[in-house]
Amino acid sequence: MKIIHYIKKRNIILLGLVSILLLSLIACSSETGSQGNETNESGNNENGQATANFPEEEIKIIVPYSAGGGFDLAARMLAPYLAKYLPNDATVIVENISGGNGNIGLGELTRAKPDGHTLGVVNLPGHFVQQILEVASYDLTEYEYIGNITKTEYIAAASPSSNFTELSQLQDADEVRAGITNISSTDGLGLVVSADELGINVRTINHPGSTEAILAAIRGDVDIVQLPVESLSTYFESGDLVPLWSYTTERLEQYPDLPTITELGHENLINLVSLYRAIATTPGTPEETLTILREAFEKAVNDEEYIEQVLEAGAFHNPSDYADAAQTAEDSLEMLVPYVDLLKSE
Repeated sequence: MKIIHYIKKRNIILLGLVSILLLSLIACSSETGSQGNETNESGNNENGQATANFPEEEIKIIVPYSAGGGFDLAARMLAPYLAKYLPNDATVIVENISGGNGNIGLGELTRAKPDGHTLGVVNLPGHFVQQILEVASYDLTEYEYIGNITKTEYIAAASPSSNFTELSQLQDADEVRAGITNISSTDGLGLVVSADELGINVRTINHPGSTEAILAAIRGDVDIVQLPVESLSTYFESGDLVPLWSYTTERLEQYPDLPTITELGHENLINLVSLYRAIATTPGTPEETLTILREAFEKAVNDEEYIEQVLEAGAFHNPSDYADAAQTAEDSLEMLVPYVDLLKSE
């Protein structure tokens, strides 16, 4: 009888201890859940990452160039449509932070709080020049990409006074004077790299902008330029410049007789001599925030009114998503690495 009584007493004690342990676990779970609810209501998790309430303030798009250029125009056309598809009655503004061939503006983007409220327009592959020369305040491969606004296709063109009409003539020339803006621009970078690849001995001559480079070619001060199709088309029609080839896979509809760089056997140059205007944000931005931005971007660039505005401005409408933008950045860096010494010599 004593043994049975002892066992019953021990079982009662154990049952009591288990009950206390279970109550403690339930209390802890309830407290944690309460904290989680408070986090969701405030729109931030324990790391301060924005969630459902994004955006909570004005969104800024940094254009790392002065106002009035192609990057500025692209950002200003996109801004109101991005705001249209973002939640919380979002406001999107554009701020021009020029200097250092984009280094200053992109440096600010890199240092911004990683909450998605600061975006930037990135020049791919042009902005990689600073990076591979180790003078950049940013790393383009670490950015969180939102999407490509557009891809601009380039054409090589000659001054009529140069008498150049085809690639073989350029290859046979002792020296070809090439008009560029600067080595960090897509036209300058693309011309130097493509000339090396194509076996053309070029001497580059810098100009304040593409307009000045074009005028220099028209006057005969330089022999060739490489610039976007829309920048040169008027001069082809007037006969002030002579188209040589396009940096495309297929022939351009408006120039069916113009050979492509693919036909000339150098398709690998297309991405290097093309201009991608990509939207990116600061490394470390939360995935929830990136999803909101990327979905809004996708809707914005496919908005019918936006497309109509882009085409009326004479620009290309060929956007792509964040994955394509990130891949373009990786491919651009990989393609440029072999030309580091060449770029350092310029």
